[in-house]
Amino acid sequence: MPVSLVFLPAKDIAYYVGEGQVDLGITGEDIIAEADVKVNQLLKLGIGKCKLCVQGPKGKYKSGADLAGKRIVTSFPHLARMHFAKFDEKMVNFFPSLRFILL
Repeated sequence: MPVSLVFLPAKDIAYYVGEGQVDLGITGEDIIAEADVKVNQLLKLGIGKCKLCVQGPKGKYKSGADLAGKRIVTSFPHLARMHFAKFDEKMVNFFPSLRFILL
């Protein structure tokens, strides 16, 4: 059986699978969560160990609540918006490279 391989940026794979544009995809669970699409995870490959975390200068912030009103940069705007909404609902889209900031 012939197989066609499609190479996409990692952040696009879950969208293509979720929308039925491709039959299967290999990407991280973080990317699937960020895409917020419905897909079936058929097989965990047992490779990769991604853990998303919030970073800040050492000793400056103690919790997510301390970040309310601060500028935040992320490549996971959906997940960040869900996380920080409980601390501050004033989130706006910003520049494409800076997905959003808290004002």
